[in-house]
Amino acid sequence: MSLLYEHYVYGLLHDAYGDKILYQVKGRTGYPDFLYKSHNFKAILDTKYIPKYDESYLLDNYVVRQLSGYSRDLPILQKLGYNEIDEESPLPDVPCIIIYPKERDEITNPFSENKLQDLCRTPVRRLMRFYKICIPLPVVAANL
Repeated sequence: MSLLYEHYVYGLLHDAYGDKILYQVKGRTGYPDFLYKSHNFKAILDTKYIPKYDESYLLDNYVVRQLSGYSRDLPILQKLGYNEIDEESPLPDVPCIIIYPKERDEITNPFSENKLQDLCRTPVRRLMRFYKICIPLPVVAANL
């Protein structure tokens, strides 16, 4: 189910942002689900099929470690456009965004009419530059 949700979110992101979204870029620490690259904003996005994130301000430690690793991974940072950096360079300011599901009746694409940086309204407490974005799951209505 998590891969299906990832592909669903990819479709929404691609519809809204087109070639600003890069999917499954290979880095030294793994493959982040998405990179967002524009002139004004760069971010690392990862889908987590973990509905509890809607209620909780905390993220699981493995999720924080995973995205923190991506945000320090030179091949990933270079793909985001940080071409002049090396192992000794200061860390660039790259937001890490967790996208998680919630069942809702209304299904819209929240990315379609919003800049990604404007959707970063839910910071994760006690973590710098970590955000959560809820993307509703499509639900099939029961015919009763």
